[in-house]
Formats: sequence, structure tokens, C-alpha cells
Amino acid sequence: MGIQYNWTDKRADESDITFPYKDWQIIEPAIESLKSRTGIYIDPYADTRLSNDHAVLLRKLIAENVNNPSPEITKLCGMLAESGQTGRWLLFLGD
Repeated sequence: MGIQYNWTDKRADESDITFPYKDWQIIEPAIESLKSRTGIYIDPYADTRLSNDHAVLLRKLIAENVNNPSPEITKLCGMLAESGQTGRWLLFLGD
């Protein structure tokens, strides 16, 4: 299992994406850095909305902290970039 995420305004044809815990552990330093810089924490046990501005910052922090990202991390970074371009917010659904 893992953490699910999608757009806050997802359409009926957009299903939630599961992000594996093993990859969560890899990006956790970037998540912690986001928290220290902005106060925004993506809690794996609670729902968190992420604005497009914070999505851009998180993508940058992941790029700085992760070498050789998995396909799941690459997919998340693609959505973070899309959020920055479109203004759509992301919703992370905790356990």
C-alpha cells in the first residue's frame, strides 16, 4: 500500500494515484525541508492539500535530494510541475 494523491478538483476520469511507502522514505528529506521552509507538512496519516506554489518548491527539493528517481517519483514530479503550470492543487490522502 502507500499514500494516494490526485488533484483537489479531479475529474471523474482521474483516479487516485498510489505512491509506495518505499518511495515516500526516499523523498522524506524533501518533505521535511518543505515543512521547515513553509510550515506545510504532507502527513502520511492525514489528508494534505498542496498549492501550486508549494508543489513547485517540493519538486525542486526532490530534485536536489533524490538521485536516480523511481518511475513513481518521476510521475509525482511530473504532476508537481503540472501543478505549477496550471495552478491546480494536489491532494495527498493519508491512511
